[in-house]
Order: sequence, then structure tokens, then C-alpha cells
Amino acid sequence: MSAFFKKRIRGVSLSEMLVAMGVFGLLTAFLAQFYVLMTHTYEEVSVHSDMQRTMRNISNWIFREVRESAPSSESNLPILEPTSTTTTSTMLRFTRPQDLLNPRSPVFETIRYYYDSNNKQLMRGIEGSADADRVIAEGITTLSFTWINDYKIRLDFTITRDIGTRTVTSNGEVYLATRYRP
Repeated sequence: MSAFFKKRIRGVSLSEMLVAMGVFGLLTAFLAQFYVLMTHTYEEVSVHSDMQRTMRNISNWIFREVRESAPSSESNLPILEPTSTTTTSTMLRFTRPQDLLNPRSPVFETIRYYYDSNNKQLMRGIEGSADADRVIAEGITTLSFTWINDYKIRLDFTITRDIGTRTVTSNGEVYLATRYRP
């Protein structure tokens, strides 16, 4: 047989083994770093999504009730605070008919939304009611209601969440208006 057809068995040298291990180590380090980065990104996007959902829930909840507000029988304007004299407040008060199916009803209730800065919560209650105030949202860093005019108020709020060693903040601004204009 000729030498051309003989198989030549050869081993791997130490330098080839070290090069292969180095390349494998770099590839492993890169993939591990990529995995950590993707995990952090997923956590941050998830927290942002949760904060956006909280903001939508707050604005939808309040917007729906403010749209139901109506003038009480004693005045031609709904109670709507803050007012032009208290331009910014951590409380929103307005009247609405107790019977929402009959908006011309003479019986009204005063709804109160307020920010509890100690517990970082948005609370809702009915003035004069024996029922305890309810927590609408938690984890709110700042919240304020700003008077725009007799029937429109701006709601500004900030939600902050901690993710490990990082802090994620999201801001919201919503305009609320009654359906009754003076």
C-alpha cells in the first residue's frame, strides 16, 4: 500500500488545547453576560409594564367617577377641589348623584380621593359614609391634583419601584373633566 492511503493518527498538542479552552471560555463569558443583560432588561420592562398598568387603572378609575360628577342641589356647580384658590392639592373632592341612573336626583354624595404620603397610597372614600376608605393604588411616590378651571383638573403622579440595586421611575399626567361645564 502506498503512503498516501495510510491514516495518520495525530494527537492534540497542549497549545491547541489551551487555545480551544480560551475560545470556549470567552464564548461562555459572553453568553453569560448576554443572559444577565437580558434578564435585567426583562425585569425592567416587566416593572415598567406594571407601573403603566397602575397608572392606567388610576386614571380610568378617577376619570370615570369625575365624569359622573354633577352640581349638587344647593349650587349650580359641582364641588370640585382643588379650586382656583388652592391650585395644587393632594386631594380631589367632587359631588355626584347617589343614584347614577337618575342624575337629577336630589341626593348627592361627595367622593374624596387623596394621597397618603406616609403609606404611598391613593385612597378613595365617601364623605359621611361609615365605610372605611379604600386603597386604589400603592407604591405611588408623588401625586397631586392641579386646578385648571371650574371643570377641569390635571392629575400628576410618579411611581417608583426598586429592582435589585436599580430604581425605576415612571411619571403620569392625566386631565380630568366633569361633563358639566359652567
